[in-house]
Amino acid sequence: QMIIKEKEYQIYYADGGSEHKKKTKGVMLLIKRRIIDEKNVTVEIDKQGRWIMAKMEGRLDKPIVLMGIYAPNNQTERKRWMKKVGEKMKKRNRL
Repeated sequence: QMIIKEKEYQIYYADGGSEHKKKTKGVMLLIKRRIIDEKNVTVEIDKQGRWIMAKMEGRLDKPIVLMGIYAPNNQTERKRWMKKVGEKMKKRNRL
């Protein structure tokens, strides 16, 4: 069991919202506050709760981009979905 101390970590999350009644989707990024400057974090989320992307600048030597994903279970659907996510990342030039 992992206990999260909110004072030590910044939490960014994406969920399916009210449009998905089952609330089965969701991803989260948990980042130590001491390594980021919260004012210099750009977050982009998927409205369906399948991915979250965060670009962090500030206290680090170089900006970094983290992405959390929750891919579909069906193999055919997953391949199509991963291609779409890859295209979004290229299009946005990683935020």
